[in-house]
Amino acid sequence: MNQIKDIIRVGRARKSLSQTDLAQKIGVVASAVSQWEAGKKIPSGDILIKLAKELDIVDELFPDRKKERRNGNSIESRIDTIESFIQEIGKKLNMPGINISQTNNRQANGIVVKG
Repeated sequence: MNQIKDIIRVGRARKSLSQTDLAQKIGVVASAVSQWEAGKKIPSGDILIKLAKELDIVDELFPDRKKERRNGNSIESRIDTIESFIQEIGKKLNMPGINISQTNNRQANGIVVKG
């Protein structure tokens, strides 16, 4: 049951979507969904991400992400650790001007040194 074709089929059935409905939602043709569920083809990486989000099957398609969250190794956790480490270094070097600028979506992290 751990095969991609089965994960997609079960996820689609759980959402009560036809192959055509799913195809429209993720921007592919219905025959592509049919081929994935038959095991004839495998969706590309970007399509897998769309499938995972649309069908709520992220953990099934990407089991390592589930392990990372459980182990506290998510990207957000790693960023927080690095930011804390940099702030500690700033304190030890007696450089209170070291500041980590943050954004709400964490896409533009940076270091600002004043002084």
